[in-house]
Formats: sequence, C-alpha cells, structure tokens
Amino acid sequence: MSTALGLIGREDANGNYVSYHSDIRGSTTLLTDEQGSVTDRYTYGIYGELEQHEGNTHQPFQYNGRDGVMTDPNGCTNEGEVLRSATETVPEPRRHPRLPDRRPNLEPLRLCIEMKKLATLLKVITRRLRA
Repeated sequence: MSTALGLIGREDANGNYVSYHSDIRGSTTLLTDEQGSVTDRYTYGIYGELEQHEGNTHQPFQYNGRDGVMTDPNGCTNEGEVLRSATETVPEPRRHPRLPDRRPNLEPLRLCIEMKKLATLLKVITRRLRA
C-alpha cells in the first residue's frame, strides 16, 4: 500500500501485514508486524548496496523503496543501475541517479527581485505624478 507519503505497508497472500519504516533517504530500514514487533532489518552501504538483511521477508522495496524504487534479486534497481555485483570487491565512487540535483533554483528569487524593482519604480512614478 502506498500513499502520497510513499510506501507504508504490504499484505501477503496469507493475510500477514507488515509496515515499512524508512530512513531520511526513503530506504526501507525496518519491517514490523501488526503488533509492532520488528520482523526484518535492512542496512545499506554508501552507494545503496544492501549490506545486511536480518529476517525472512522477501520484498523488492529496499534502497529508496518508499518512493517506489524496486530492487531485483541481482541487486539492480528498476532504473537498471547495478548496485552490487558478485565480482565487485571495492565499490567504485558513483552518484545514485535518484539523488537530487544540488544546484538551487534561483528563478523564484530572481522573480522576487524583479517584482521589488517594479514596485519601487511604480512608487517613484506615483510620487512624480502627484507632485
């Protein structure tokens, strides 16, 4: 089940319901049952690779799972990026494609500055017309 806030839970074919708990990135860190007991724990490396999974639940929503990113059994996301391979011993530095662009959007600031300039100009014109 997902909402505007992202993935919140799942129910299996036997009617067992678990709730997803995620970190600030949106990666699944815990699954809890209906009583609030932790059933699964997940930890990730700095590049999103699954470092450890404690528990028996097999589910695809792991790294950035809250936002609908699915990880297949080979460690790939649904965007096709390989996060971990069997032959890789030292991870290569790379940027995950789901990370936001760090450049700020200055357009609203520019618009605000232009509006202030326009307001000042209108005040000057109004004063001159009244004089």
